[in-house]
Amino acid sequence: MTNQLQEFEEPLTSYSEMMRRCDRFPEIRQHLDVLESGNWRSVSRSKIDGSLWAIEFPFGEMHGGGPSAFYRIYPEDTTEWLAGAPYITTEIRAEKEDQDFIDVIGEETGPETCRREGCTKLHVAYSVLCKKHHFESIRNRPYPENEKNG
Repeated sequence: MTNQLQEFEEPLTSYSEMMRRCDRFPEIRQHLDVLESGNWRSVSRSKIDGSLWAIEFPFGEMHGGGPSAFYRIYPEDTTEWLAGAPYITTEIRAEKEDQDFIDVIGEETGPETCRREGCTKLHVAYSVLCKKHHFESIRNRPYPENEKNG
């Protein structure tokens, strides 16, 4: 039996890779035995080589939990991992949705400046705030500072 899980050994870090794993899960499922289940995820063991894998539902709001994504884990204690490890797919999905929202906001065009006290940036269309402050106002969390967002 070949190890079909080997191509997924790399950490799950991107939305496109998460979606690829969701697409491939139906064929991968047969190679995994669920050891423990928690809230919207489980820990499974490979029938091929005994390695441990997390299975998460990145779109839990969908009927039946939506598609499953999976990634390799290395916990010493699976019960402890299940109770306290971050939800990787939730983080990846939030980053994607934040970036999609930032892209929709558009560029700061003015001519008026942002109404947030002390801010000198121009406002974005259909708002009295700059891109950063509009994002923070709507999303209720800090603006993600990265290369793409400045």
